[in-house]
Amino acid sequence: MIYVPRPWHEELLRGSKRALLFGRRKTGKTTLVRRVLGDWLYIYVKPSGEFFLPEEDASYDLRSILPLLRRSRVIVDEFHRAPREFIYRLQAGDMPEEIVLVTSTLHLAEKFTLSQDAPLKGLFTEIPVPLLEPLNLLRYFKPTTKEEFEKIVFYQEPTQIGKELYLILEGSLNFSLSLLSEVLREEEVSFSRRLEGILRVTSTGESRPSRITSKLYSMGLIPKENTGLVSKYIDLLVKTGFLEKIRIYKSKRYILRHVSPLTAFAFYVEEKYGFYEGISLWGKEFLLKVFRNRASFYIEQFMERFFSELWGLKPVKILEPEVDIALMEYKKLKIIGEVKWKNKVSQKEIREVEEKLGKLNAEKKILVVPEETVLEGETSLEVWDIEKISREASHKPRT
Repeated sequence: MIYVPRPWHEELLRGSKRALLFGRRKTGKTTLVRRVLGDWLYIYVKPSGEFFLPEEDASYDLRSILPLLRRSRVIVDEFHRAPREFIYRLQAGDMPEEIVLVTSTLHLAEKFTLSQDAPLKGLFTEIPVPLLEPLNLLRYFKPTTKEEFEKIVFYQEPTQIGKELYLILEGSLNFSLSLLSEVLREEEVSFSRRLEGILRVTSTGESRPSRITSKLYSMGLIPKENTGLVSKYIDLLVKTGFLEKIRIYKSKRYILRHVSPLTAFAFYVEEKYGFYEGISLWGKEFLLKVFRNRASFYIEQFMERFFSELWGLKPVKILEPEVDIALMEYKKLKIIGEVKWKNKVSQKEIREVEEKLGKLNAEKKILVVPEETVLEGETSLEVWDIEKISREASHKPRT
């Protein structure tokens, strides 16, 4: 399996005697901690609550494993499954000085360590592990072509690294539904058609809670058009890492969108075409065509995250005029940009982008394209193509 370095996480892990890694499932937490702390004792807690040591291919109950825990530097993966006495012993200090806990269950991470009254609060360095960061992906893979860049967008999901684009797209719905079921099982929440419905609706670009509610009502998933019937499901999908909230510029409201481009694509195809109904008949060319028609949306989000990392800025959503990328520092708009992910950008399109971005006051106004040669005319905007993006990523100091 290809491992993409995460310098910030690696340095924090090495410098922490006690740490808690948490985040959505399949974001690479186990790979990260085992690579960085390879000489530590690795223990996996089974759903039954038993402690499993892969090196010995043996399982232990808490009483049997305590002597081993006390004399080792230990990683305990899926620690939330352990008997409650394990948490009490952690709280009481009856554990090794060097211990790293790993969990994919966010409500229990909050219960034990993250909330203000959690029993382990302050005892561990808290390290969130999100999807792979665009900056690290660009540094590692150094893309030079449009096709390479598009694959990297999906490589934010560590399980997809090394796969060809078509195979990523083909397996996207199985991955997404399996992930959703797995996450909700760990979170002790029953699977609901409303949750899947929200993911399908948001994948098509509906981003306002009121519009999502209206769509669910029209689909027959809620009995009346009341946002209150949907808000708890939205909150759950945000908490478990499927959706994210982005604040609307100069407003206290927010929009919703998929965190992962892979789940966004999967639920989009399911909503629009019925993924399971004859996917083998649609074939490779159909899936790639659907992706090409939606690629700009996934590139926009990838580039927003990249610019946010590059300059330490916070993303916001500008609705009037609607802008692809907008980043702020405190209350000041610093970066705005548009993405034209196509083989030709006409002079007319260039002027339209210039006019739209000209309505806003920002320090940088950027046009993102695959190659600068696709522009059929000159522009006053700062042009970022794959070559420039890769170059700037490699020059950014590692932190």
